[in-house]
Amino acid sequence: MEIAFEDSKLEKLIGNRAKAYRKYGAKAVETLYLRLSNIQSAGSVAELFLLPGGFHKLKHDLSGLWACSLTGALRLVMRVEEERVVIISITNYHKGK
Repeated sequence: MEIAFEDSKLEKLIGNRAKAYRKYGAKAVETLYLRLSNIQSAGSVAELFLLPGGFHKLKHDLSGLWACSLTGALRLVMRVEEERVVIISITNYHKGK
């Protein structure tokens, strides 16, 4: 599947390994790159559910989006379209709940 980014700043950050490490930590960034590689290798939306990281649809105020685990409570949030995945954010959406 093709990967796109909703935010060019996030795309630049992810493209710069050193800056990404400083912001998210080495373990999260290595897992992030693995998840992105897995997404690219997926042949269909159905295959995303089979990938490591617990890909799942979100509910409530994040309805319509998907997420997968990076480390701890840190999640990669995305919108899944027919032929591509649009990366929205890297966040802990569980904070404050």
